[in-house]
This record gives sequence, C-alpha cells and structure tokens, in this order.
Amino acid sequence: MFQSLLVSEGLATMPKSLAQRLQGTTFEPEAATHASEPPPGRNAGRQPVSGICPNVLDFLQDCPVRVKIFGLLRHVLPARQLEIARLMVAMERVTFTYAKILVAFTPRPLLVEGFYPAMIANVSEDQLRAMTPELGGLSSEFLSAAERRGSVSLELLAAGRYLDRLMDNSRVVRYLAHNFPGHFEEFHNLSVPALR
Repeated sequence: MFQSLLVSEGLATMPKSLAQRLQGTTFEPEAATHASEPPPGRNAGRQPVSGICPNVLDFLQDCPVRVKIFGLLRHVLPARQLEIARLMVAMERVTFTYAKILVAFTPRPLLVEGFYPAMIANVSEDQLRAMTPELGGLSSEFLSAAERRGSVSLELLAAGRYLDRLMDNSRVVRYLAHNFPGHFEEFHNLSVPALR
C-alpha cells in the first residue's frame, strides 16, 4: 500500500544510492571520483582514433560501453567527447540514450562540421537552440559539484531532498505516522536540520 501511495504522490522514484542502501547494497563512490579527474595524459598528444579522443577511451575503459555510443561521440569535438564521458560516468548512466541526449544538446561550436543535432533528436532546431544552453549550464554545475563535493556529498544531498519531499507530503506523513511510527520519527529527524 505504501508503494502505491508513493506512486500516486509522484514519489516512487528515489535516488539510486538511497534505494541501494535500503536494499542493503553498498554504494561504491569510485565512479564519481573517476568522473571528476581526467585520465593521465599519456595520450595527450595523440590524434583521435576513429574519431574518438584517446583520453575518452582511457576514461571509459572500466565501464561497459555499447559500441553505438562511440558512433554518437564521433559527432562532437574531442573536448566535448571527454565532457560527455565524464557526465555519463558521474551520473552512472553510460547508456546510448543518455549519450544521444548529451550529443543532441551540444553547442554548435563543439559539433563536427556537417552534423546537425536534429538528425538524432526528436525536437525542432528552435527547441534545440532554446534548451542547449540550459542543459550545458546544468551539466557544468553538476561536474563542478562532483569535483568540489565528491560523490558522497551529492548522494547525501539527493537523499536529503527526497526525504524532505517525502515529509512535506501530508498523505505520506499520515500513513507513516499511523502505520510505521518508528520510521516516521527517523524520517522526520532526518528531514529537519539539526539546531545549532
């Protein structure tokens, strides 16, 4: 019943790390640490291999990457390829769909000549122009936050915001207080900042 309530209130999707902890799975922060640091520069002077920057290949070597992702990355310049790789790893979404979104919303100066994002996106050129700067800003902020705070802080922030949303919902609060008073008290304490 509680799951149905969360679905009906738009709270069914919780941060991945929180779900893993609730299931008893431990979160491994190496991925985001890996995402904040570019790989060693042993390939810094080399030319792209089949259109893919060697540093990107080094960066993604520990991830299961579908070959189709590299086909998408060939449409952007090497600096953007590395940025997309860092975003995918930091977000734990090394997927074709996520790569397609990031390539589609790449600023025009970072695209290879002759490639138009509308070719792979189901949006118009006007929509792409309007949304590209916003996604670029969010991506930069996320990578900057990952570098400054590290993965654990980002995971705690996401979990805290989810708990705040949970405890701001009157139906969820009533259900927890009536059926799970112990959990309600713990969630309430977690969602209220400690007094100093």
